[in-house]
Amino acid sequence: MRMIFSVLALAASFDFAIAQQPPAANAQPPQAAFVNGALAVPGAPANTDTIPAKFSEKNAADDKLITLAYTFKTLSNEERRAIYEALRDKPAGAVSMRISA
Repeated sequence: MRMIFSVLALAASFDFAIAQQPPAANAQPPQAAFVNGALAVPGAPANTDTIPAKFSEKNAADDKLITLAYTFKTLSNEERRAIYEALRDKPAGAVSMRISA
């Protein structure tokens, strides 16, 4: 029982010591982690696809692309040409849909 009181007294003295410390002189107000939907911390990547379109012209333009166009938007002209040449003489795949009533 005596040990429990000792531990409680020690914990209370730590709380009192922390409460008595003056605030740091160069303390800055906390910053928001996100600003306009972008991560605003040191070292965070800029211009990511996660920024809402209303804050990013690039993402707004990307949102207007169809999914297939978005997939190929980063390819160079040479890479696009190589894909075209590889697929040019191939027959299109057949699509079959079965709709049950």
